[in-house]
Amino acid sequence: MAAITNHNTLRLAVMNYMGYDDVDDNFELFLGLAEAKMARDLRLPCMVTSKTLTLTSNEYGNPASLSAGFLEAISLTEIFLTGSGDTRAPLIYLPPQRFFESQDFRVQENVAEYPTHYTIRGDYLWFSPRVKTGTVVYYDFAYYTLDELRGLASTKSTPVLLKAPDLYLYAVLREAYTFVSDPAREMEMTGKYQQCIEALNKDAATHAHGRMNNTIIQTNDRFII
Repeated sequence: MAAITNHNTLRLAVMNYMGYDDVDDNFELFLGLAEAKMARDLRLPCMVTSKTLTLTSNEYGNPASLSAGFLEAISLTEIFLTGSGDTRAPLIYLPPQRFFESQDFRVQENVAEYPTHYTIRGDYLWFSPRVKTGTVVYYDFAYYTLDELRGLASTKSTPVLLKAPDLYLYAVLREAYTFVSDPAREMEMTGKYQQCIEALNKDAATHAHGRMNNTIIQTNDRFII
């Protein structure tokens, strides 16, 4: 079997395993479902990207749009001008309900030179306290992106496929065996898929990116994730 390096070789590998014509006809569906599942289960360093956010004052809590491929936030860290000598901790994440019920957000008069907390609701990042008029702040926003999973083409690969071709194979085969009603093989591929996910995420945990979760600890009136 040829190495799995792109869309064509992945499709060929699936067909070698299956041997059903209707499986080949529905390959794009199986691949899309597999990518959606991997996006929920997988967090690798090669899925991390960042962009610069420019935060200015307004009356709505300074929302910023999320990128189309956004999966999960990692950190928001202020970018300082060279030689400023300033240091501030990364912004602290709060769940939406706690964020929008907070005094810092609800009280219109509560403004500050710099925000201290943020949340995510819908396709937007929100910040509090509100930034006072005339303030411009720049942040480096690091996050996991779906873009490193999508985009397979006939001769084009993705960072995740290059790192874990077996994961792609098992993920697509699981969807295909579900389609042809073969529960035994579906269960077999599910087991192989889960083993790959666990091994990859365990390896990724040794890197310094970390992951945001929803466990909130209150300490001295400040909320720490």
